[in-house]
Amino acid sequence: MSQDARLATVSISRDRISRVGACIALGLLAISGAGCIDLTPRQTTLASDYEVLPTTAFEGKLFVEARLNGAGPFRLLVDTGATGLFLTPHVVQAAALRPLRGRTISIHGAMDRSVGQLVDIDVLETGGLKLHGMRAAVVSDEALVNIERSLGSNFDGAMGMASFADVILEIDFPKGTVAVGRPSAMSYPRERAVRYTGSTPHVTVDFAGQRVECQIDTGSFRTLEVPDLHPLPLSYPPVKDDGRGDSGIGAKTVRSETSQLAGDARLGPVTWHNPPLVRAAEGRIGINALSSSKLAFDQREELVYFLAEQHVAQWDREDPPDPAYKAGFFCALEGDTVRLLEVDPGFALDRAGLRARDVVTTINGAPAASWLMASEGQWGSTLALEVLRDGAEFEAIVTLGPPAE
Repeated sequence: MSQDARLATVSISRDRISRVGACIALGLLAISGAGCIDLTPRQTTLASDYEVLPTTAFEGKLFVEARLNGAGPFRLLVDTGATGLFLTPHVVQAAALRPLRGRTISIHGAMDRSVGQLVDIDVLETGGLKLHGMRAAVVSDEALVNIERSLGSNFDGAMGMASFADVILEIDFPKGTVAVGRPSAMSYPRERAVRYTGSTPHVTVDFAGQRVECQIDTGSFRTLEVPDLHPLPLSYPPVKDDGRGDSGIGAKTVRSETSQLAGDARLGPVTWHNPPLVRAAEGRIGINALSSSKLAFDQREELVYFLAEQHVAQWDREDPPDPAYKAGFFCALEGDTVRLLEVDPGFALDRAGLRARDVVTTINGAPAASWLMASEGQWGSTLALEVLRDGAEFEAIVTLGPPAE
């Protein structure tokens, strides 16, 4: 086989560039205070028609090992909820990437945003896939703190949809593999296709007769998220979650509510029976709903194929959480401290005299943020909290128990 035959070069069409580069409300990347930026590689090459990339899994999420301008390897999350390529500051330093002078980018998360720099990359290589001439956003230190609280040192960056614009992207969760294929060489059953819209895949899910737009987000731990639980048939009334906002790019500021759908959620050939639901700012399909799925994304046709043999996921009907184990709060992490955003009347924190806007500095002598991250969902029966309120510090003893009538 000749060298030309081994190296399959895929060219970029101009109409696809304008589509992927378009500014849309749910896109994750847009130039701050300016127009839009093309996030696709200038050229994509494959060593063969179909390449399985070097992949590792961490808590259900899939990472590929990649080299940037020869440096690395780095672990990049395959994130269909992101439009472009994101890198952490230490990767930028290790790969000797130079920020573009005077060019910053607004990095949008679910409910917040931060500003990062842009860098140029000559070549990104992962397995037999090479991406030439592309730009990446550098995650700010502030946003990185939120991300690393969930992923720790496993996160070097994320490859969003624009990184795979010229290939078919296959994500096989049961096998824990990521592969890419040349579009002209790939063929899938049309009856397993679902059309999507947007630079990140947005589809319409039928929740027991209610149609909700959801993003397919392989960077989310969740199962199914919806903007409003109340119109849906539920196994039990919505329950407010304890704890912090979700970690990620930016900081989530909307408190989650959880319940369970009493019935089926359907998307093309896929059915989720009695799935757990979370109220969030936007509809989203996370990896807990995709754990038995093999997906193939064709961005030129704006189709996603569901290829696994089993297309039904089922959950048993559940009872609501026992309120005796709820502290009754929602918070934001601020450095080593925890700022209370909501305190539920009658629950443990309220009974201990805490209020919204109080800042918890320590819990049982440990920094509050670190303690909460390590112990979330495993609260002990009695906790000693050091609290700041309007500049004054005091101690609060929190005892878990059923909420007051």
